[in-house]
Amino acid sequence: GFLLVRVPFESHRRGRQLLHIWLLYHALRRGGATIHYYRTGTGREVDFVVTRRGGPRSLLQVCESLAIPQARDREITAVNEAMGELGLKSGTIVTRGESETLTVGTGVIEVVPGWRFLLDLLLREE
Repeated sequence: GFLLVRVPFESHRRGRQLLHIWLLYHALRRGGATIHYYRTGTGREVDFVVTRRGGPRSLLQVCESLAIPQARDREITAVNEAMGELGLKSGTIVTRGESETLTVGTGVIEVVPGWRFLLDLLLREE
């Protein structure tokens, strides 16, 4: 239910984004994470707030790409706001293939490709 409502099948690109979210969700759950959706005080949405076995919370936003300026601003602003509201110093944006480190007002946002994020999850479990 949640994933289909959150990311409708409007195009091939949306279908790929849905698959990315599904893979992330199941990889995190398999690793013993508690996962929640988050909406900031101004209504911006963050895909995942993650707690692992009593460990610190982390924020994950999933998007196809940050190449389009409007999407870049929307995704970064949402994670930055959530970081401030939740008292976190870092967040992660998972994309199809981009990688960079962004310094924002509340801390640091790591932009990582989905394959790297999933590989890191698998390596942490071993």
